Amino acid sequence: MTISSEQQQIATLKRAWETAYPQSAAGGRLALSGFHYQFLSALLSSIKAWRQKRTERDTDDGPRVFAETLSDLVETEGDAIIVTQLKRSLARGDKVKGALRDLWSVHITAIKATHDLLPKLQYRIQTARGDPEMAKAAIERWKPAPSDTDADIETGELARFLGKVQAEILNDPENELLTLLANHPFRDRYPLARIRSWLGRLIAAADGGPEGYENAATEIWNDLQNLGKPEQQYPSGIYFWNTTDRPPDTVTEGQVLFGQRPRAHQLKEGFFAPREPLYTKLVESVENWALGDEEEPDPTIRLRLFWIGGRSGCGKSVALLHVLGGLHERGFAPFLFLGNRPELLPDAVRWCRNIQGLERQPLIALDDPYAPNAQENDALWDSALVELEDLRQQGNGEVLPLLVCCGPTEQAEQLQENNEEHLWLEIFELPREEPNEIRVLRGWYRARTGKEPPALEQDADVLLVQLFFEWHTGKPIPEFAKRLRERIRTNDDDKNTLGNLLSRVFSLNRLYAGYPKAAMDVRLDTGLRWLWDLLREENHIAEYDDADRQGVWISHPHLANAIFDAWYPPTKKHHHERAEHLKAALLDALAYGETPSEKTAPLWSLSRALAPNDRHPSEEGDRQKIDRISQRIDPEQTRQLLREIHAARAHGGHETMPISEFPVWIQLMAQVLALQLSPDPIDAAIRRIGDADPEEQGLRLTCHKLLQYRERFDKSRQACIVEAIIDLLRRIPEWREWAPVALDALWLRTGQTEIARLVADWIPKHVAPIRAGSLLLRALRIAPNDEALLGAAKALLTNAPASFDWGYRPAIAGAREHITRRHTGLNQTQS
Repeated sequence: MTISSEQQQIATLKRAWETAYPQSAAGGRLALSGFHYQFLSALLSSIKAWRQKRTERDTDDGPRVFAETLSDLVETEGDAIIVTQLKRSLARGDKVKGALRDLWSVHITAIKATHDLLPKLQYRIQTARGDPEMAKAAIERWKPAPSDTDADIETGELARFLGKVQAEILNDPENELLTLLANHPFRDRYPLARIRSWLGRLIAAADGGPEGYENAATEIWNDLQNLGKPEQQYPSGIYFWNTTDRPPDTVTEGQVLFGQRPRAHQLKEGFFAPREPLYTKLVESVENWALGDEEEPDPTIRLRLFWIGGRSGCGKSVALLHVLGGLHERGFAPFLFLGNRPELLPDAVRWCRNIQGLERQPLIALDDPYAPNAQENDALWDSALVELEDLRQQGNGEVLPLLVCCGPTEQAEQLQENNEEHLWLEIFELPREEPNEIRVLRGWYRARTGKEPPALEQDADVLLVQLFFEWHTGKPIPEFAKRLRERIRTNDDDKNTLGNLLSRVFSLNRLYAGYPKAAMDVRLDTGLRWLWDLLREENHIAEYDDADRQGVWISHPHLANAIFDAWYPPTKKHHHERAEHLKAALLDALAYGETPSEKTAPLWSLSRALAPNDRHPSEEGDRQKIDRISQRIDPEQTRQLLREIHAARAHGGHETMPISEFPVWIQLMAQVLALQLSPDPIDAAIRRIGDADPEEQGLRLTCHKLLQYRERFDKSRQACIVEAIIDLLRRIPEWREWAPVALDALWLRTGQTEIARLVADWIPKHVAPIRAGSLLLRALRIAPNDEALLGAAKALLTNAPASFDWGYRPAIAGAREHITRRHTGLNQTQS
């Protein structure tokens, strides 16, 4: 049957049914006009059908798809034509009976008027509330009244009809519709406003009968056409969670993911083991946190963030996906999943503003959103927080989005430390796997892959990523490493190009850093690309462009270290080889890294590993990682190659070294006393900030590191640092990083008065009133009795907003009086 003839037969069936059952036909339209749920369901089905037709044939049938209303609505799914009755609730048995009566009337009309269409017809009763099992039992028991059945209907037709009927629960069609419009291909900037506009059109159209619906359908169709225009869409990359994004109920044979970043579609395709009862407990923890039942109200209206932490390679990203699926099933929506792209956070927050007013709280989910030493981190979070500042000032915390993230615990602690006035974190640490859980995972792996996981040593005491890698390859890592090397040597060129490149990759991966893709492109000969591509296809190697993973990686740093040690055992025989591969890899990272963080990531790792007892408090949660790196390197050997690399980068003077490299060299020089770099990076950094371009990345972090380690240097150098920072603040007051550098500098004993005077003069000129209080509050915490700061606070007090920065709203008058009293008392003491 062609599409056009099928549509003609549906139209014929519709006309025949309306003629034979005019009361039911009119009742369908009246029900739609009277109930919000029915209209939303009709819209959802119609837009799904429109999208499907566009996908299948790259064309559409215009507004007709919205107007083909039979019973409550009719839609096609594959070869089936589904006629649906919509009921808000099936709690009463007569609702099921009424729906079946109308569907039966369609069925017997089709027998008479469109017999060829009959095999394709299926029937559905859709409801927002009710017990599916109860509805199923009611369907099986139902019999039509004698008046509803013609005498010439064959025996057995009722059984055939009931076999075509299904009951379906759709709790929230509005959220489904929101998600549909928000995702590809529509990416609507204002989906809630559009849905409400469409509902208004359909309700108004109800009075116009079929013609009214035709006109409304035409208008909706035109809206959908316009949504394809780029100017109507929000930026790509944000994924909106839907009801299908959940793990399957049964295990089917298929692929298993390990070492790569998981994606939403892999959750519903069954790539991941259901770790119970851990995931259920985690979902319940996030649910309780989201509802806030056990928490006191936050008077500062901070943005609330739930962080899933745990040791490296323990499955945090997969746990995040299961949490999102579990929360969605429990009625939380909408969810905006950004993956590992924190740069989308400001856009996501702006989009949440467009659904403000819903009786639900939007949730934003990120995977590793705060990578260490990524110099753009704070700017992204600041930008997102600015979007919500007016809601916080209004005390409207109920409409702020919730954030659920995963990543190393130390990143959460650093994020909180840097944004304690704006973020309220809850941290959940994933526990270590118990022996019984490993046995369950083995059973799941067997069912998923059809293969028996090999019985390898230490199954109960390895990371999950390593466990699945060994199960996947069928070999312990040392044996796998040996066979991999033999395979590469067999196909490599005379210079051992690919083997050396992989050695560089492993050298950096074992430091928790990636090898630059650009370096691989330059150094890998075209004749070896096939072997490289084969290694990628076999999931041994991957290329990333994420916030926490950039460049080329073996599946996990632990695997990289194990393979590197198997190729180059930590003995005197391989001492030189290990050092040369690391040196070459570090130089490649500095030369070819695409961002400052990618260039310097391995150097930051080494700076911590060479001074393991000289940790910043924010790094305490990363103790295990730092200790692992310390055990993997030879201190003296590493210090020597760092001297050589620094000299090569400096070229006898620091004019050519980007300022973004200075922070890590400053930290190395300050923490590793035996290093003694030449030329001295401290003196060079002081000279560079004297004429630095404020737009150059790394200037703020360079200032921060000079201030952080200032007291470790001699008095003369300390004075030079203070003078250089003050000169910088005077020279470029328009610098976007001016405030954080000035606040850092306020902690200095020497120069504090001068810096406080600069801050007091700068705030009224360069800060919006809505944010001035926050900066003054932070400054006064550092220097509570500074005359210039208290004077600025008093001057701005008259027009200060009633916000938590100037004092909590219930005590705003008292807070203002307190500041005024302190300033007055200070003046009296001085006079």
